[in-house]
Amino acid sequence: MREVARLNFEGKLQAVAEEQGEATQTMDFGDWKAVVSYGGSPRGGGGTARGNATPMGRALVAKIGANQFWVTGAFCRIDFRPASGGQREFLRVEEVAANDGKSSGGGQRGAFRFVRIWNGDETDWGLNFNSALSGYPLAISAVYGQGTFCVLAIPDDFADLYRLPQSVLNQIRALLGRDVFVSLDAPDHVSLFPYDNRTFIVQNFQPQPVRTRVSIVRATRLHDLLTGQTLAGSEGRGGRGGRGGFGGGGTSFEVAVPTHSFRVFAAE
Repeated sequence: MREVARLNFEGKLQAVAEEQGEATQTMDFGDWKAVVSYGGSPRGGGGTARGNATPMGRALVAKIGANQFWVTGAFCRIDFRPASGGQREFLRVEEVAANDGKSSGGGQRGAFRFVRIWNGDETDWGLNFNSALSGYPLAISAVYGQGTFCVLAIPDDFADLYRLPQSVLNQIRALLGRDVFVSLDAPDHVSLFPYDNRTFIVQNFQPQPVRTRVSIVRATRLHDLLTGQTLAGSEGRGGRGGRGGFGGGGTSFEVAVPTHSFRVFAAE
């Protein structure tokens, strides 16, 4: 947008990206400091920022007035602190979205359109951007009785799922496949098809070859059922609960898959 380009040219726009081992970052806007934290509680209540399992947070803040800012981010929380000390108080926090020309209310395509006003419960601990699209959870799970209830938020445009970072896709795979013997670390358009006889297929729908990694519970090697090749694994890099939902406890195998093709394995 031209307005964003103008703010950047005037030095009123700053952006940060999360780095490994750095749980907070600060942007200086003179009278105000924008503090970006990563890996804190997604539901508020403060808590110590500890960084995301995979460094994937980012934030962009633009100063548009003496006490007014445009703010956006992903997998982070953004708060403001007066440079002179003291406490900040949000007078009004408006959520806006880019006007695609199709939404009700009209307006020029590319301009911002008003969505809603955030209430105090949503802003008490800063502005929460702990999902790729908004401050709302992308995936959640909760224990109910003797089962686990999982919810995955599906965007209006289903194709947006393919645009999620690999680390986020790994988190979703780990959540939905927690009881499966094999897990997959791969970019978008790569699928895993596990079977109950400890065989599985890794299929690549991309127009170029990809290198993936699979983690197997209680396995020391993989047997390629199409070529007869045997793959040796390495301990400690596979499993669930680590980097991007992939890492910690199984045997890890690197699997290369050709363009628009698949490979079939048996875990041994």
